[in-house]
Amino acid sequence: MIDQQFMKHFLIFVFAFCLMQFTQAQELRIVKDNINCTYGIKDDAGKWVVEANYILIEQYNTGYFRVRDEIGLGVLTPEGKQLLPCIHDQITISTYNWRIRNRYDSYQNYGENTEHVYFYAVKNNRQLVYNLRGEKMASFGIHTDFKLDSDYSIIAYNRNSRFSRYIDSTGRFLIDSIQGKIAPFNGENYTLVGDNISANDRANGNARVVNRKGELLLDIEMDYALIDSKSRVCFSIDKRYGVISLSGDTIIAPKYKRLDGALHIDAKKMWPIYDDEGKAGVMKNDGTIRIDPQYDNIYAATGLNRVKVGWMVEKDKRFGLLDLDGKEMIPMNYDQMYAVNFMMNNARTLTTNYIGRSKGKFYYLTPNAEELSSVGYDSILPVSEHHYSYSLSLTRGLITKNKGKYGVLNPDGSELVGCNSDLKFLMSKGRYILGQSANLTEYRFNRDAIETIEWVPLASDGRLNIYYGNDRYIGLDKKKSGQIGKSQLQSFQKYGNLLTANYADTREWVFFDLTAKKRLPLKNIYSFRSNGNDQFVISTRQNHHGIIDANANLIIDTIYNNITLNRNSSNFWVAKVVGDHQVNMLLDSVGQPVIPNQFDGSFELNSGDKIVSQNQKKGLIDSKTLQWKIRPNNVCLIRLFDDYYYAGNEYNKKGIVKADGKVVLPIAYDTIILLYSNCQMNGMCPTDDPTKIRWLVRKGSAEYLADETGKLLNSRSAIRRLKESLFFDHDTLFGYYNQYRTFPVLDYTPSLHFLRGLTMKQIQAKRRALWKNPILKGEVLDTINRLWNSFVPNCNRGYYWGITTYGNQAKPKPLAEKARRSCEYYQSNPYYFAGNYLVYQLRLIGKKFLTMDISYQNQNNSWDPLRSQAPPPIPENQHINIIEQNGKARYLSLKDIFPDDDILMQEFMASLQKRDDLQLECSSLENMLAMVNGSFSLSDEGVHLYLSQYSLYSNSPMELLIPVENLAKLSKSKWIVPLLK
Repeated sequence: MIDQQFMKHFLIFVFAFCLMQFTQAQELRIVKDNINCTYGIKDDAGKWVVEANYILIEQYNTGYFRVRDEIGLGVLTPEGKQLLPCIHDQITISTYNWRIRNRYDSYQNYGENTEHVYFYAVKNNRQLVYNLRGEKMASFGIHTDFKLDSDYSIIAYNRNSRFSRYIDSTGRFLIDSIQGKIAPFNGENYTLVGDNISANDRANGNARVVNRKGELLLDIEMDYALIDSKSRVCFSIDKRYGVISLSGDTIIAPKYKRLDGALHIDAKKMWPIYDDEGKAGVMKNDGTIRIDPQYDNIYAATGLNRVKVGWMVEKDKRFGLLDLDGKEMIPMNYDQMYAVNFMMNNARTLTTNYIGRSKGKFYYLTPNAEELSSVGYDSILPVSEHHYSYSLSLTRGLITKNKGKYGVLNPDGSELVGCNSDLKFLMSKGRYILGQSANLTEYRFNRDAIETIEWVPLASDGRLNIYYGNDRYIGLDKKKSGQIGKSQLQSFQKYGNLLTANYADTREWVFFDLTAKKRLPLKNIYSFRSNGNDQFVISTRQNHHGIIDANANLIIDTIYNNITLNRNSSNFWVAKVVGDHQVNMLLDSVGQPVIPNQFDGSFELNSGDKIVSQNQKKGLIDSKTLQWKIRPNNVCLIRLFDDYYYAGNEYNKKGIVKADGKVVLPIAYDTIILLYSNCQMNGMCPTDDPTKIRWLVRKGSAEYLADETGKLLNSRSAIRRLKESLFFDHDTLFGYYNQYRTFPVLDYTPSLHFLRGLTMKQIQAKRRALWKNPILKGEVLDTINRLWNSFVPNCNRGYYWGITTYGNQAKPKPLAEKARRSCEYYQSNPYYFAGNYLVYQLRLIGKKFLTMDISYQNQNNSWDPLRSQAPPPIPENQHINIIEQNGKARYLSLKDIFPDDDILMQEFMASLQKRDDLQLECSSLENMLAMVNGSFSLSDEGVHLYLSQYSLYSNSPMELLIPVENLAKLSKSKWIVPLLK
């Protein structure tokens, strides 16, 4: 029994699994016939479901297909069956949930297919509506717009006739024809019809209320109408507004006009109304008149969250305030009035007060007071901020002015300070200063209270008064009518007893002694910077530099072109012009020379060895002891790594010296190229192993290989062995991975993928095993070496590790200038290469053949000498194919394998037909073969052609195979077959 039960469940599982596999196997894909430029559909097994007879096939994310042939558009089901024939000029879909899939979508997003999705098709100037069963539901004119109702009924509006039709989801016409646009019913049995329906289903022009049969529910035509949430119709006729129920009962008769035009009565409890004479009043939403129309204008005074707290009214150009019931709160005695809001007593209770103007005076009006304030001011300025939580401005306080004097009011109208201040300054938003020139008080209008800060006089001169308060300083510019702060002065900086600032208009710096409370007599200062040790660099308008101390005493007079403060000592560098060039001297903190030497540039003390220049000659100096390590006798001196330095003389000869002055290579060579070093990319050499370097040096036509000690190996075989080791990288000479290499490196990635778990030695062994044919290996090395040597390493052509003569020019410059320029170029570009470079990739290698790619890689940030040297010109053919035939290496072209163009075209077409996964741009076979441009590679499978054709999604060439069995059948091509085996 148990076994039977088990078998039953097992068979069900097998059946479900097979069904799942079958279902997955039936997923269809669009296939292009690239020769005929037509499309079809295949299943995952590669069988044709739909033959390639269509000009275009597009798949919806629901699995359906939109297809086009020579006649028109049609639709196929997800199974590839015809749903709509290709007889239509246009096909769209009724829902935005359906979209045409991108060919590179990573997965198919199958949407839900319901019977209420419609196809809108155009045919012979008629619009046809089809359901998902392919049944035609209705036919309309070409100028018809469609809109779906909530129950998937269709509203069809003809733009020419301006009539609408309404059909249900079965195709039955519920409203055959009605003038105007129909708003969606949205599940109700009634809706609006009008000349225009807005996005929120409001009707404008000839508005009516109809049922689903198109019958009028109200015997009234309106200019504008909407149906509110209580199923009442809010409408306007002749710009008079009213409300009526769907049963015809008048709620508000259309007697009055309204300004704002808003009709939705649930949104407001009352609103202004205007009679025929233009007089304003107030009406409740039930039609009750709260305030009779008798005013010229009426405005709602609003509080928290826009809730009405009263009505400001205007009559005969006088303003007053009424409460919501029309009771007078502020008499109409004012020429102008506006509301201000504030939080009362920090209790988060919003209160609204008013500012009114009468007979040229301003009054702060508090309607809740028993008697209104009788104090009038020349001006009242509210200090406010916008409170986003309440969507209105909240007043923090008010600045008053009377008879030229200033004061401050609290938000509730109580007087904080009477109008007795001569000056008023705006420091920043919400911050004002009031007072006299001798005493200033800052008022910070915070949200909960007004904070006061006293500013005391500190110092003064003929233009500027300085005040101190709250650990800050401000300046009052007498020449700018009492202006203060950022508009006239940059921010103050305090250094001990020294206070500094500069005028915004003249950019001149001023200095104050805080102890003596007076301005210091420093004039014509337009630059000021601190070095952090109570010394300051100043400069005049003429850019003459000097130094002062914290008491503004002049340590160094302003006689120098530049002064640089040294970070690691109390010394500083000064620069001045002597003769025809600028020299730099090192002075101590009191301005005395530290050493008698003068340098072409400055350097940082106590920072290790520094390359410095003296009389345009470079040397190496110990920046702590200031003793020379390499005497300044070189036109060029550049640190390469560790303690190795490149040196060049005025005759443009090169050499290598060490930091201790020891000569590794004498300054006697035309070119020195660093081929290899086991030092790191950051310039550090290994500490646990001796430094190992290989230089390639040239003198005239002679070429040598030198090691880290300068020993020369006058052997071309030694140079070749090193280049071979570097290029093939299967038996690296010194065993360090992060090494400098300027000879190119072969990339094995395409031919020998990295295998996880293998050691470096195992990977190198696999690389060595590939090179069983010494003839092929030698030819590859000779090819790369020729390319490398063809690019003469000089600064004009962007070669970095090779230093050589500046370059041939029509008017040669002196050798010293050439050497200097060569050095400057190399020094400014030792690692960076902003252009492009070549990468050599081994694609495949056999006993008698190999294919190598030369790719032109873009280098954006830094040059990687591990991969390549600076590039020679790009070869026309990026695939290099070499065979060994009769004991010699031979370079192959596609013409060598296919001397007959017709045979090549025949094989190209055959290989193209096998690749139904490609969707190439439509083109003739001749054009596509021309795009191959002779680019091919070899393998034991045959000849691989590379078709480069523009694509929106990829610029990679497409690979097509001409198999070896086809080559064996061709009389003029079969000679290559034995070499590929």
